[in-house]
Amino acid sequence: MQDDRTILKAVEVTKDFPIEGGILPVLKGVNLDVHKGEILAIAGKSGVGKSTLLHILGMLDVPSSGSVVYDGSDLAKLSTAGRAEVRSRHFGFIFQFYHLLPEFNAIENVLMPAMIGTGMLKWFAVRGAMRKRARMLLEKAGLGERLRHRPSQLSGGERQRVAIARALMNEPKILFCDEPTGNLDSKTSAEIVEMIWGLNRESGLTTIIVTHDESIAKKATRTARMVDGKMVQQSSG
Repeated sequence: MQDDRTILKAVEVTKDFPIEGGILPVLKGVNLDVHKGEILAIAGKSGVGKSTLLHILGMLDVPSSGSVVYDGSDLAKLSTAGRAEVRSRHFGFIFQFYHLLPEFNAIENVLMPAMIGTGMLKWFAVRGAMRKRARMLLEKAGLGERLRHRPSQLSGGERQRVAIARALMNEPKILFCDEPTGNLDSKTSAEIVEMIWGLNRESGLTTIIVTHDESIAKKATRTARMVDGKMVQQSSG
């Protein structure tokens, strides 16, 4: 029986990648519960499978075997379209390299998830309200004067703030962060960490953060440590 605190659960998750001459096992039977309202750090050295696990938990990829249970459903059994709908409606993502669209300005980048999630037929009816929300998110991120700046006109920290605002656009239930400070200097990293932790304090947003930075892992509610594709330890932060 699933714990009432559990919002997302990995059960015996494996992931294999084909390589020349065989198969590379990256995840080797990972079990993990994610609790509502917590910040869970997935820690470990580079190459142990942290990002692969995050991508599977967030349905950016599917496991070779095992289950990923969210809201009572095994996401791995959904169709491609079904998984995309869950991602769009329930999950938000922040990556190390931002993945902003260079031809669009900050507010247009933030609006993108709403446009995709709403669909063109409904977009014209809601675009005013969505643009107002995108502006609010950017202003809250300290970018009220950068709404019409393109990514090339923004610093690394500003780009990551745009990416965070974009991740929040559809009011996700879970925020997935893959090394969100890995491409930033120490001062900017601290500011981004404070922003993510502030979101959790203010709204109780469940957050999963992949990191090799021990200072970040120690701040988390819980830390799950990986070695060689396996979960070896889970502890409170």
